[in-house]
Amino acid sequence: MQRHLVYFSYDPDARVDAASRHLLDALREHIQHLAIVVNGTLDEESHAWASERADVVLERENEGFDVGAYRYAIDALRDTHADADELILANFTSFGPVGDLGEIFDRAALTDVDIWGLTAHGPLTPNPYTHRGVMPEHLQSHFLAVRRRVLESAAWREYWQAMPEITSYSDSIQLHEARFTPWMRARGFSVAALWERPLRAGEQSPAANATIERPLELLEAGYPLVKRRLAWHEPLELDHRGSLAAETFTAMAERGYPMELVLDAVRGASPRAVATNLGWQLATEQTPAGVLEATPWAGVVFPTDLRPGRDLRADADDAAAMARTAAEFLGLTDSLTLDTNPLRPHPAALAVRPELMADLDAHLERAGGLDHMAATLGWSAARCEEALALLLAPLALRQGFATLEIAPASAWAHAAQRAATREQALRDALPRGIRMPFAEAQARARGALSPQRAAVALERTAPELARRAKAIIHNIRTTR
Repeated sequence: MQRHLVYFSYDPDARVDAASRHLLDALREHIQHLAIVVNGTLDEESHAWASERADVVLERENEGFDVGAYRYAIDALRDTHADADELILANFTSFGPVGDLGEIFDRAALTDVDIWGLTAHGPLTPNPYTHRGVMPEHLQSHFLAVRRRVLESAAWREYWQAMPEITSYSDSIQLHEARFTPWMRARGFSVAALWERPLRAGEQSPAANATIERPLELLEAGYPLVKRRLAWHEPLELDHRGSLAAETFTAMAERGYPMELVLDAVRGASPRAVATNLGWQLATEQTPAGVLEATPWAGVVFPTDLRPGRDLRADADDAAAMARTAAEFLGLTDSLTLDTNPLRPHPAALAVRPELMADLDAHLERAGGLDHMAATLGWSAARCEEALALLLAPLALRQGFATLEIAPASAWAHAAQRAATREQALRDALPRGIRMPFAEAQARARGALSPQRAAVALERTAPELARRAKAIIHNIRTTR
């Protein structure tokens, strides 16, 4: 079979990151022609890597999201795809393979349809993007395959030629992902998902978006991909949707997926989200030694540090002062970026690469050692160790490693305090067993879900809970 793949990639740092490279190397074994289409440009090293593995690399303006990239590649490679028996459109939004990627193509070979995808999204009422009507059941667009009968049809050409302008993520869902399946079915093409949406014990119907809401169950069913979004998405929403994110990443590690690829891929994500969603990745006595050795981050932060009432701004100022003093003692003020994370981990709880620790030890030895540092600065040995730990993050950045501590302290303090307050209010207002599904509340609120809007969304269906939510919000305001 002549199987062609168009792989869409986007990275704000102009990279093909390590997780995409891992997935593309695995896919290449099953693909006869690979095209990588990039929104934006690639740096020199990434372009060289992509050119070595792909048959063609296309760079374009960063517009139209994934839909624009697919349309561009389909048009540019029309003649190339003329002999394809199957064309796959896939993107960078998944980690994989977890386990055997060949399971995808073994299942596809036994599926006699015109169009197949890995998973289907169930119908939703109301449509979460329009807040009315129904979003129809549809194949999810992160991995979608069409066969020759579709590729040779007028319907295929008409679909892409008539594609409206895509200017937002919402457009990409409404005008492509949720539209493609019913549009093609209406024109006589058969469609199937290779994996059914899992049904948990006690559920009457499966969750609509299993890749986000039931990722662990999909892995257990042999599904070899995990959405990246699970690592950086809002933890409270994942909790409301019943997503076992941390358990999923634990299962990935147990199945042999290189977890350093996850850490690299979420290098720009909110550390609060990463620390929560990859909870098992925190350095504890139970953390496997192999995980710590592979971790490219200098340190970890415990989500319990984000508690309401903590003076994060004062903590940030204290941490920054300690880091500057330690850097001056070691003679590193000219070479390090010293914006410091106020949620600093204790030295005993750090996951540190050996070469990073060796670098810090070398600087300390040249400066006279820990005892000399304590005597010179008038600090205890414990305070010296804490100050040195604060330098691990900027040392990691200087060496090119990712780190949890890349955000300026002031931004951290503001965002973390707001997130903790908001989360506590929502948890109290929407107690387990009674709470409204997060996505539904968000849709009814017509925007980002805040404590105030959560109360409004509950007003009609649960007035007592709404009253309690308002009281909580009032108390938060008056006790600051």
